[in-house]
Amino acid sequence: MRDGFRRVKDRFSRKRKDSVVDSLRSDSTGSTAIAQASFLGLPPELRNNIYHHLADATTLLLSPAGHPKRRPPPVGLLAACKQTLKEYKAILMTRACIILAVHDYNFSNVIRTFEKLNDDSIALMKLNEQIWIYLHLGHVPSRDDRKALRAWCDYRKDMALRPYFGSGQRVSPDVSFHYDVQFLHHMRPPRPPIRYANGIEMRRDLLRSHQRMAAHIESLDEESPSMELRRIRDDLEDRAKILDEMLVDAGATLSIRRSVF
Repeated sequence: MRDGFRRVKDRFSRKRKDSVVDSLRSDSTGSTAIAQASFLGLPPELRNNIYHHLADATTLLLSPAGHPKRRPPPVGLLAACKQTLKEYKAILMTRACIILAVHDYNFSNVIRTFEKLNDDSIALMKLNEQIWIYLHLGHVPSRDDRKALRAWCDYRKDMALRPYFGSGQRVSPDVSFHYDVQFLHHMRPPRPPIRYANGIEMRRDLLRSHQRMAAHIESLDEESPSMELRRIRDDLEDRAKILDEMLVDAGATLSIRRSVF
């Protein structure tokens, strides 16, 4: 058996030696050097496959213009060289998950962010189906929240309330947004926090209050409904269903624990 292991070891050592020898090349002077592999030396098809895998796994957090401290770090391949910038940017902008944060339904930062993008970037983002606006919720909707949400929906419906958002170019209606929510740590739900069994129920009730606000705004525009408002309502409803499922699972887990103990 020991002789068998020795023969296998010798065979693999010869293969490693041959692979090293095959990597040697002769230059014009007759000297030999080890060929160094490089990313740009790969075939374009293989580079594109790598670009696609990286873009699908990348999340871009777009910060509002004028906030350099909140600016996310640059994407490595975009800053590597001009060739990778040219090849990777188009794939990244059309496939990566792009997130913009909105507080108190103030979408001005979204508009300012798009104002800083050039026409080529806007054209690429029109093809992206993973552009998300995260609504940060911490209290029941106020009158200002209702006014800001309606202004955003009118803005997207090409009935822009320019004085509300200020000057600047319009966010292209061809850019499609999806909506999700993030709950702030210090929440003011519809009921006192002490009356809730858990944090999931508190978040669910808070989210439902914002859904009722969106439904009220939609009822005011029955003749000309806003597609953006309908998309917001649908996305919030999907998130509320997830919270409902979590509540059912939490209740089942609690009943099991009570039966055990």
